[in-house]
Amino acid sequence: MSPLEEAGVWQGLSPLEEAGAWQELLPLEEAGVWQGLLPLEEAGAWQELLLLEEAGVWQGLLPLEEAGVWQGLLPLEEAGVWQGLLLLEEAGVWQGLLLLEEAGVWYGSLMKGINMEQVTATLISNIEVMPAAHLLWLESPQIASQTQPGQFIMVRCGQETILRRPLSIHQLDGDRIALLFAVVREGTHWLSRCQAGDRIDLLGPLGNGYRIHPDSHRLLLVAGGIGIAPLRFLADKAVEQGKKVTMLLGASTAAQLYPGHFLPSAAEVIIATEDGTAGEKGVLTDLLPDFIGQADQVFACGPLPMYQAMAQMTELQSRPAQISLEVRMGCGRGVCYGCTVKTGHGLKQVCTDGPVFELDDILWDDLDW
Repeated sequence: MSPLEEAGVWQGLSPLEEAGAWQELLPLEEAGVWQGLLPLEEAGAWQELLLLEEAGVWQGLLPLEEAGVWQGLLPLEEAGVWQGLLLLEEAGVWQGLLLLEEAGVWYGSLMKGINMEQVTATLISNIEVMPAAHLLWLESPQIASQTQPGQFIMVRCGQETILRRPLSIHQLDGDRIALLFAVVREGTHWLSRCQAGDRIDLLGPLGNGYRIHPDSHRLLLVAGGIGIAPLRFLADKAVEQGKKVTMLLGASTAAQLYPGHFLPSAAEVIIATEDGTAGEKGVLTDLLPDFIGQADQVFACGPLPMYQAMAQMTELQSRPAQISLEVRMGCGRGVCYGCTVKTGHGLKQVCTDGPVFELDDILWDDLDW
């Protein structure tokens, strides 16, 4: 039973000797991995590997830094483990190990008890709102009824891409959800070509979103470039709650700005472009100190340098500030540990503990994306 040949796991997992994964992943007998990972035929290896925390397998496999497992299994890119185990799609590992939906492993076993849906949504519209940035509207009552600002979904982008793509929920309108994304690589390129009526496989909503404190009345939203994606939804929710919303919206140039007619009319919007072709000239962090004192809470989404600059601002050290991290994700459900970040409270996973974190909780000097 342990090779799970019928599920394709053994085939996908074991032959990666040339990538160095087999050596690093399995022979760590001294750390208890070999015993915990595969030979548990009598207990059902697949269940033991991913679900049964009480059996000590999950503990033994990933989080035990003191046993050397965490170091050996995931973050050692130089050892070829990360590449060999998760990102070598061409080697069939990811397909064999995690994404065998037809075998019932991914959604039948891993997702039990999770408040989320795997749905096939109908595409209503697809427009390019900025150069190489698309806005999609999809009919998905199951996800629309559960989602909160700052959460995301995992989108299957055609047959050629094995890993789903994480996308923030941009807007909500009844049973419809909107996604705003930049066209970067093959997956989002496929998604940008979809047409009205197409059916798209979605998984979500996932993660923890933004949290508006009940006693907050004035909210400052900081959207850098495509970082407007989750903040549009948050602005709508805040306006519904009667909050005063100020949004700082930035881009490199006017052509890259999110169209103003898509923004909520009740929000005050201040624009900045790096080249000065629209609004103030400069980056958002140049303007931010002038607005922090007027806000009860600050919410941001943007590139890493923006967050690093915010973390250095003395004005924000006494002001609640939440940020949304964008990282490469493999599974979206905390299984692969591919999105692990260091925080003031230990290692956290962006997909399950985030993507929204307190600004001062992230150890910014340890991020190298």
